[in-house]
Amino acid sequence: QVNVHVEYSRPNKIYDDAVAGRIDLGIVAYPAKHLQVTVIPFREDRLVVVCPPDHPLSTQRKVGISRLDGEAFVGFERDISTRKATDQLFKDRNVNVRQVGEYDNIETIKRAVEIGQGIAIIPLASVQHELEHGTLKVVHLSDETILRPLGIVHKKGRHLSPAAVKFIDVLRREDLLKLRDQ
Repeated sequence: QVNVHVEYSRPNKIYDDAVAGRIDLGIVAYPAKHLQVTVIPFREDRLVVVCPPDHPLSTQRKVGISRLDGEAFVGFERDISTRKATDQLFKDRNVNVRQVGEYDNIETIKRAVEIGQGIAIIPLASVQHELEHGTLKVVHLSDETILRPLGIVHKKGRHLSPAAVKFIDVLRREDLLKLRDQ
């Protein structure tokens, strides 16, 4: 008898909505410290390279990150934390990709890769459907492990309802079950 409403929002809006009390909980990647928000560590997503089935990389199980140099790349918009992290990784490894598309969500990035716009680095967990249907291929990085931390956020000092506490427990338990089954 709990009404759950799930909505995608940009991270800055999630923080603003939590502080304003418009949402009970939010889930964000690369959670930032915020004076008015409590962050509950949730899990880490493994990021992988995805490409269309006809891309030259699609026959590889693993490649070094330097192999991505010069590739057409579809990424998150510049102000999104996952984009900042991949940009930093490329900079640190002296890898220059050609940014051909910038989007604010994983679903749009996957569709752009499927139609051949370029390759991308996204969470492995987000491409299970595409892998099962053969619309995307995953290539692991042989010399890098990219883990993207996720956090559950809520307004600091806000009393969480029993339903919200139970929801957090369910999220964490489901995550543990998935890890155990891998």
